Amino acid sequence: MSDSFTLLLLMGPTLAVPVPQPVIDALTGVQVTTTAGQASGFQLGFALSKNSPLSQSLLPLGFFDPKTRVIVVVILNGWPTVLMDGVITRQDVTPSSDPGASTLTITGEDLTLLMDLEDVQTGYPGLTAEARVGVICMKYAEYGIVPAPVPTLLLDTPNPQEKIPVQSGTDHLSLLAGGRRDRPGQPARRVGPDREIRPQCPVLADGQGHIRV
Repeated sequence: MSDSFTLLLLMGPTLAVPVPQPVIDALTGVQVTTTAGQASGFQLGFALSKNSPLSQSLLPLGFFDPKTRVIVVVILNGWPTVLMDGVITRQDVTPSSDPGASTLTITGEDLTLLMDLEDVQTGYPGLTAEARVGVICMKYAEYGIVPAPVPTLLLDTPNPQEKIPVQSGTDHLSLLAGGRRDRPGQPARRVGPDREIRPQCPVLADGQGHIRV
C-alpha cells in the first residue's frame, strides 16, 4: 500500500518540539514496529556528511543522545496519528569513504522503557489499585503520561492494619500486574479489563512522502 502523507518529527529532552529543518532534510527513513503485548520500537535513518549540521553541531551537542524523547506523527487525509512516543536507546554512525554515503541510525522504544529502568521497593498503605496507578504515573507527568484507570465495580480499599500493598519491581511491571499497556501513541496507564489490540505490521516511511505497511 502506498499513500501520500505528511510526517511530523518532534524531539527533546522531555518536552518534544518540531525538529530543525536540517534534521528533516537528512531523514531517509522511519520504521515503527508495534506488537500487542510487547514494547513498541522505532528506528530513524539519516544521511550524514562531514559538514552537515548533524555532524557539526547536533551530534556533538547531544541532540540524539539516549533518553531523548521522540514523537513520530503522520497526517493522512488531514488526520494526525501518533505512531510513536518514545525515547532513544542508542545511536549508530556508519561511516563511508563515498561522499554522502555515511548514515546515522537512531533506535528507541516507547515511553514504558522509562518505567523499566529501576526496581522499586515501596508500600502503598490504604490505596486502591487505581490510586496506586496514579501515584506511579505522577513520576512521569513531565512526559505527558496520564493515569487512566478503569474503576472496578467494587473498589477494594485495603485496611492498613490488615494488609499493605507492596511494590517489588519496576513501575512498569507493577502497572502490568493490574492491567495492560495502552495503544501506541496514547501515553496513558490504566488498570482494568484487557482491551483487544490486534498485532500490527511494521510501518515504513521514506523521506519522499510515502508510507508502506
